[in-house]
Amino acid sequence: MPPKVADGGLNGTYLDAHKGIIADLNRTEQARQQRSNELARAWRNERRAWTVVLVEAGVIVCLAGIIGWLATSGILVVGYMTRVDAHGQEQPLESVPTKPMKVEHSVTHGVLWAWVENVRWITEDTVLFGLMWNKVQDFTTTAGMRQLDNFKRDQKQRQAKGRRVLVRVGSVLPIGTEANSWVVEWCEEARDLHGAFLREESGLYKATLRVADWQSKTAKDEMDLRRRQKNWRNTYGVFVDGINWPSPRPFPQEKDGCDSLGKP
Repeated sequence: MPPKVADGGLNGTYLDAHKGIIADLNRTEQARQQRSNELARAWRNERRAWTVVLVEAGVIVCLAGIIGWLATSGILVVGYMTRVDAHGQEQPLESVPTKPMKVEHSVTHGVLWAWVENVRWITEDTVLFGLMWNKVQDFTTTAGMRQLDNFKRDQKQRQAKGRRVLVRVGSVLPIGTEANSWVVEWCEEARDLHGAFLREESGLYKATLRVADWQSKTAKDEMDLRRRQKNWRNTYGVFVDGINWPSPRPFPQEKDGCDSLGKP
């Protein structure tokens, strides 16, 4: 005979109270398990952090040991800095001027260094050759570009004939405290399509470049012109306004390139 089921229970026994106890036990077990997982996760993170700290400490100790060994072994460590031009060629660094430059002079110094390289260099890449002259125009006044018209035409003819000219700037130094005029010295090495050194087209140059005063009407007019053209490549306001480069000094007979001269 099957057991009698009373309303709300089995054999007259009600289970509501037991259900509440079981639910509480389940919640307690879930909370315990969650807490256990959090503690395990925190322990793994802490162990990972300590591992990183110990590795960094080991690296520091090793570096300190290496530095101590270098300091006591008589080995001299000298830092070496190189300058790479737009063509990927390593360039020698200029010697430090005898008198420190002003901050505003250092900007002009960098502009003129790149300006000479762009205006005198001849590369076989016609696109790059044109881009270099675009940079020259960015940093030259309208009057200055008129002075370069004939020279630019000659450079294009030389480029079409296969001439390749390497430029190594040696020094860029201001004249006077106002630094509106600068003396630039560089070595120029010309070669033909076969790489043969062209002594008659090479030489050692020393030029005087005049820069428009940034407060002058000339500089302001040039900046206004570039704003109207939406040309923002010259944000310094440095413009070459006068160019004077006499005939170069010839290469010594025993030398056949800028590299053979050593430091320019």
